[in-house]
Amino acid sequence: MERQKPPVSGRPQAGTITAYALQQKKNAAEARRKLWSLLRRKVINGEPFTRNAPIGSYLVDFYCPAAKLVIELDDRQPDGGALDAKVTWLTAAGYTVLRLGAEDVRRDLFPTVHRLSRQFRMRERTKPTPEGYSGPSMS
Repeated sequence: MERQKPPVSGRPQAGTITAYALQQKKNAAEARRKLWSLLRRKVINGEPFTRNAPIGSYLVDFYCPAAKLVIELDDRQPDGGALDAKVTWLTAAGYTVLRLGAEDVRRDLFPTVHRLSRQFRMRERTKPTPEGYSGPSMS
């Protein structure tokens, strides 16, 4: 009788790899639905988002044109290198990219909302002021 090796922690056994992959895909789809239900109602700073938006040769999960903000859900699939390349290209092209864990979004949306709101507040603070503008008048 051949002795089987114990599974590596956090990784599925060979017989369950297909089931594991299907569950990951289902979880990511659920996370995308949850996040889209929030973004389409303009809950984050009143800004409109689009989903599955083409930018360059990439398709991004969610995009806010007013803020040049891209949201990518990371479902931790083996092709993570492709997502890394996409994020690198988008960042170099001047987009702000937030990578959110699909499982985190699926489990609890509140921290995601907080993180997105914080991103918009940071953006507002770093907006350049028009030349010659010295702030609100004190009179």
